[in-house]
Amino acid sequence: NMSNPKSELEWVEYRAALLPGPADYGAPKLPGPSGGRFNESKPKTELEWIEHFAAQRPGPSDYGAPKLPGPSGGRFNMSNPKSELEWVEYRAALLPGPADYGAPKLPGPSGGRFNESKPKTELEWIEHFAAQRPGPSDYGAPKLPGPSGGRFNMSNPKS
Repeated sequence: NMSNPKSELEWVEYRAALLPGPADYGAPKLPGPSGGRFNESKPKTELEWIEHFAAQRPGPSDYGAPKLPGPSGGRFNMSNPKSELEWVEYRAALLPGPADYGAPKLPGPSGGRFNESKPKTELEWIEHFAAQRPGPSDYGAPKLPGPSGGRFNMSNPKS
């Protein structure tokens, strides 16, 4: 078909597709690994070695304790001495108090009385002083002129 000819690169791809590739052949049987293998263990640290060896040695509790001699001599003072405040209370209890003395004879009430009056208020004082002064009716009224028949209305009456 000459209507659409192949380019040089397309011919290379076409031929390469017809040839067998590496995956078309079976893999050869190779011998397995021989010899030892890699160390995959985790070694102990310095502190872990110290703990390991210390666990194998006896400790203080593995030995018997020597018999100690019992206490000899006196005893410890287990008393509870009084504090300064307790001594003050103790000495005060030995002294006589106010109730240990008789009450002195006091003079009885004599003479006088308490004022039980009610003082006047400000308004009552004003009324008191106003009552002592003469009022307008206590003076004589001046003689006033009597009515003289004048007119109160300035309008003209209809006749």
